Amino acid sequence: MKSKPSPPELVRAFEASVASLRGAERRKMFGYPAVFVNGNMFAGLVRDSMILRVARDWFGLGDVGGLEFLCAEAEVAVQSLAAAGRRFDFIMEDAAYADTPERALPLARALTGRVAAGGTLVLNRHFRADARELTREMRARFEQVSVRRVRREGENALVICVGPRELTGC
Repeated sequence: MKSKPSPPELVRAFEASVASLRGAERRKMFGYPAVFVNGNMFAGLVRDSMILRVARDWFGLGDVGGLEFLCAEAEVAVQSLAAAGRRFDFIMEDAAYADTPERALPLARALTGRVAAGGTLVLNRHFRADARELTREMRARFEQVSVRRVRREGENALVICVGPRELTGC
């Protein structure tokens, strides 16, 4: 089955957003436009979604160096990162976007352990009610937790968790 191409206007917006990157190589990844820096994928399109756009625009990561992008099955990636002892300053999870809170919570808990001291975990949720349930759980795990609607008229929301607490027995 052939993948649906990204809309031309999104491709143009993507190209404009990465045009100023020095040392960036433009090539296709899974048939979609992507940008690589030092051989590592930095940003790309998948169908009609722009990867890293929210991180750059909403969280001021556009000028931060050393960004690392990982695209994998969430459970496998978290296990591998945990086994390697990897921690990150910023993680944005979109894998459990439309899952029920009961299904999304184990991934959110596992990601908590991958956030560096003072770092941020953002959980993207399809329904605000689901975001509220995850928010209650994350408040025990982070110093600051807030919910931000993506669009005023939309139903989806971001749960923004800053500063992981040191938890014992988790």
